[in-house]
Amino acid sequence: MALAKSVAEIVEQDASGLLGAHPSWQRVPLREVAQVLNGFPFDSAGFNAERGMPLARIRDVVAGHTSTLFDGPYDEAYLLADGDLLVGMDGDFNCARWRGGAALLNQRVCRISVDSSLYAPRLLDAVLPVYLAAINAETSSVTVKHLSSRTIEDVWLPLPPRSEQERLAERLDELVGDLDVASGELKAAKRKLAAYRQSLLKSAVEGTLTAEWRLASVLRPANETVEQLAGSGELFSTLPQSWRWVSITDVLADEPYALAIGPFGSNLKVVDYQSEGVPLIFVRNVRAKEYDGERTKYVSRAKAEELRAHRVDGGDVLVTKMGDPPGDADVYPLNRPAGIITADCIKIRCHSERVLPHFLAAVINSPLGRRQIDPMTKGVAQKKVSLGRFGSLRVPLPHLEEQQRIVDVLATAAESVIELELSVDQQL
Repeated sequence: MALAKSVAEIVEQDASGLLGAHPSWQRVPLREVAQVLNGFPFDSAGFNAERGMPLARIRDVVAGHTSTLFDGPYDEAYLLADGDLLVGMDGDFNCARWRGGAALLNQRVCRISVDSSLYAPRLLDAVLPVYLAAINAETSSVTVKHLSSRTIEDVWLPLPPRSEQERLAERLDELVGDLDVASGELKAAKRKLAAYRQSLLKSAVEGTLTAEWRLASVLRPANETVEQLAGSGELFSTLPQSWRWVSITDVLADEPYALAIGPFGSNLKVVDYQSEGVPLIFVRNVRAKEYDGERTKYVSRAKAEELRAHRVDGGDVLVTKMGDPPGDADVYPLNRPAGIITADCIKIRCHSERVLPHFLAAVINSPLGRRQIDPMTKGVAQKKVSLGRFGSLRVPLPHLEEQQRIVDVLATAAESVIELELSVDQQL
C-alpha cells in the first residue's frame, strides 16, 4: 500500500463535494466516535466446510455471510454478531453490515463499533463508503491495495449535531428506499425487454411473425396447414406448410470448412498473438457483438495462412462453443477484415441460395435453438458443445424472400429494443 496523502488532505482537496460538510458542522476523526478491531490471523489449517465456528473472511464482507468454518480455539473478543459493521482491508475497501449470525473475525477484515450516543450508526453507514472510496482512489499498489486500521481511524467524518444526524439518517433511508423501488422497476423493465427479444425470435422462427405477410403473398396457400417434426415421440415444433425442416449441414456453403471450430491450442498459442495483422475472434467478441477495440488480438498473415481452415469472412455465422451458456450466435460484420476464430468458437458459412446468415443466427438464438443446444452441452467446470453434436441442429427453413422479411422485422425491432435498453441503463 502507498497512501501518498493524509485523510485530512484527501478531504481538503476533494472536488466532488461528496466529502463535504455544512459550515456549521464540526469534523471528528473516526477513532473518537468508534473503535476499530482488526481480525485475528486464524490458522488456515482449521478452515473447513463441516464443523466449527463460521469465519468471516474478506471475500464475505459484501455478502454478509460465510460458508467457511474454523475448527479450533478462539478468543471471544473476535466474535461477530448480526449488524456489526465490517470493512475489507484489501482490494476495493468494501464495507457492509454482517448478517450471518455469530461468526469469527478473520484477518484483513476489521469491525467498527460506533458509540451511538456520539454518532448515528445509520449515518456512518451512508458516509463511510464514500470516504473509503476516496482513500482507495489515492492508494497505489503493484498487486492488491491494502488499507490499514490507522487510516480508517483517521477518517475525518462530518459531525452534525446528534439530533440532526438522526434526521439526516431518516431522510436518507426514505430517499434510498425510493431509489430501491425505482431501481427494481427499471431492472424489471430490462427483464421484460429481454423476454420480448426471445418472444420475437420465437415467433420469427415458428412463422407467426410473418403470418399476415405470408397470407398476402403467393408463398402461403389458401388452406395452409402446419408441418411438425417429431422427436422422441413428442411434438418438437410446428411450421407453416411453405416451410421445411433441415439440418445445419443442409444449409452450408459448398466449400471445405464451411462448418468449423477454431484451431486447437497446439496450433494457436499465446506466443502467436501480435499487435497487428489478422484479427482473432474469441467468445467475448461473439457475445458482445464487437470485433475491434483495444483488446483485439492478431496473428501474422503467415500464421493466418497456416490457419486458413479457420478463416472467418463477413457474413459468416459465429457461435460460442463454450461458456455459460454455449450457443450464442452472431453474424460477422461485412465491413470487418477477414479473421481467425479461436478454439472456443464455431463458424458456419451459409449457402447463399438456401439460408440468410442473420436468419440462421436468429434460429440459433431463439428458444427453439436453445431447446436443442442445451441437451448437447457437456462438462462440469466449463460447459461446451462439440462440433459433431452442433451439426445435428434442426433449422426451420422458409423461402429466402420470407427469411429476408423476418430479418428486416427483427432488425427494426432490435433497434427499438436497444434504444429502450440504453434509456433504462441511463436511468439506472
